[in-house]
Amino acid sequence: MPDETKDLEQIFRLCAQGDNNAWALFVEMFTPLVNRAIRHKALSLFMRLSSDDADEIYQQTFTNIWRRKSLERIAKAKSIPAYLTVIAQHATIDFFRENIHQDNTKQAWRQNQLYQPRPGIGPRDIAEDNCLSETINEFIKGLTEKEQRVMSLELVHQLKHREIAFIMGIPVNTVSTIISRLKQALRQRLEEKGYGI
Repeated sequence: MPDETKDLEQIFRLCAQGDNNAWALFVEMFTPLVNRAIRHKALSLFMRLSSDDADEIYQQTFTNIWRRKSLERIAKAKSIPAYLTVIAQHATIDFFRENIHQDNTKQAWRQNQLYQPRPGIGPRDIAEDNCLSETINEFIKGLTEKEQRVMSLELVHQLKHREIAFIMGIPVNTVSTIISRLKQALRQRLEEKGYGI
């Protein structure tokens, strides 16, 4: 960040007018702040962030500001650090919401206490384990995207219900209800198929 407020004010005004050179300088000035905000938000969400992921969130943060001409809506330059921190945090949350993959959910279902694979020693045991895996896969395919995300955050990322609620933007009670209902539904499905879980 510049030492003198008037330098920031000038760059801020030029950026708001669409000056590309000022924008490049603005990005350079605030890169450390944005990267720090991204890392801190990821840590607060108990999420691991690869360098590629962090870079993608960083790019998205500045892209959102530029495309939406957000700087035009800021009254004073001294508000920029707080504003950028909030935008970076939101971009981090959005990134995690969009990148919760179904494959991770499937793997977690298998590793969760709901299902512990038996040490199959013969062809019949292996066939039964494969049928069990298919049943779980079919169950997961039938879930809504929202349900898959909630279960992924709980099983893959092992987040608490309040943390899932914050990331998903839904009440904690809703998260608890979804998780409880889906676990019970899976148990019932497995029992119907003859698996005593």
